[in-house]
Amino acid sequence: MKLKGEINILADKITKHPFLKIFERTESPGVNPRNYKLFKDKFGIDLPAVIQDLYGEMNGFTFIYGLKDSSDKALNDFNALSKDYIIEKGPPYIIGSIKFLPFEKVFLENTWEGMLYNTGSKTDENKLTFRNKEYTYNDLGKQLKPFDLFSEEVCASFLLIPELSMDVILLTDHYADWQNSRIISFEDYCTLIVNTGGIVEARERYLAKTEGDSMKKFNLPDNKKLTPKIFK
Repeated sequence: MKLKGEINILADKITKHPFLKIFERTESPGVNPRNYKLFKDKFGIDLPAVIQDLYGEMNGFTFIYGLKDSSDKALNDFNALSKDYIIEKGPPYIIGSIKFLPFEKVFLENTWEGMLYNTGSKTDENKLTFRNKEYTYNDLGKQLKPFDLFSEEVCASFLLIPELSMDVILLTDHYADWQNSRIISFEDYCTLIVNTGGIVEARERYLAKTEGDSMKKFNLPDNKKLTPKIFK
């Protein structure tokens, strides 16, 4: 998937939509390919081609959109049209958000030290069960690599544990809950956000499940079922 092209298509739909506008759109040039070697040197694994392709196009990007009018009437009109995704928070009324961090911040820098691991708390060495295997919070936290910070409460993270290497889960509850998300491949995750228009609530709707880590890897439903009513 060429995510940049798909984002361009989504941006065009939003620009033409009577209720919507783009709040923020930024992107960085593709990553220096030498950083892929640094990744392999650091983690001892090959970076999948689909991830190399994405970061080769854009080394991090932000795409946020929502209601162009923050009046009560506009909100009510939108909710009456949408029905499947109702806006309750705001203004500003943000509907869709995609925030991919640069490759270096995801993999090569200790971006999450002090937050996901080595927090200085006694709970760092507490144990939890993930995918029927026991870890300390420190050990599992080091193998989580958040990359899509689409909200302050939920983000998407790569997994580096061997049997699920480079698959994706959601970190919920302000990134503190690591066990209540289905696991999805990175390629399917990108397809999910594209086909649901980057809508914030869509990721949780499909992936957030109690003890989701113990379930089978998530398989995408038909693309037509994923498309929100506002884009039909």
